[in-house]
Amino acid sequence: MSVDLGQMRKVGVRDVWKHEEQEFTPWLASDGNFTQLADALGLELQIQGVEVPVGPFSADILAKDSDGNFVVIENQFGKTNHDHLGKVLTYAATLNASAVVWIAERFTDEHRRAFEWLNDHTSEDLSLYAVELVLWQIDQSKPAVQFNVLSQPSEIVRKATAVKSAGPITEAKALQLEF
Repeated sequence: MSVDLGQMRKVGVRDVWKHEEQEFTPWLASDGNFTQLADALGLELQIQGVEVPVGPFSADILAKDSDGNFVVIENQFGKTNHDHLGKVLTYAATLNASAVVWIAERFTDEHRRAFEWLNDHTSEDLSLYAVELVLWQIDQSKPAVQFNVLSQPSEIVRKATAVKSAGPITEAKALQLEF
């Protein structure tokens, strides 16, 4: 029995969108595409603005989560760099965001680790997500997008941080933490 299967291959982001600000960000901000990102993150998000002014800069997308907190989304074609790391932190601080989503084609180990470290060492009031953007094509099909969440807040670290900030651990708190 012969099975005819297609060939799957990665497609370069710039093969689909030539310009991040003018083409990719508007594509991402459209309903179905933004929902796909929100689903990958496990968040309910509503867009508040696109290319939102932050001093002389612009945050790609500003959204609100289901609790009404701001979420900054920064896109980057290619490999992550320090410039964009600084941007996401600046936008989060200036816009008083509770979450940051950094989307890039490829995260360096150092930048992914920076987000992991920040998630492990900040309060439960700030969450950072590193999301890898991958495009797939089977034979001559239209490309399909995949959002791979590489780094996100760890629930166990968040719970431990909340318990530590609440004061000494009582016997009841210790049992809750174990559970």
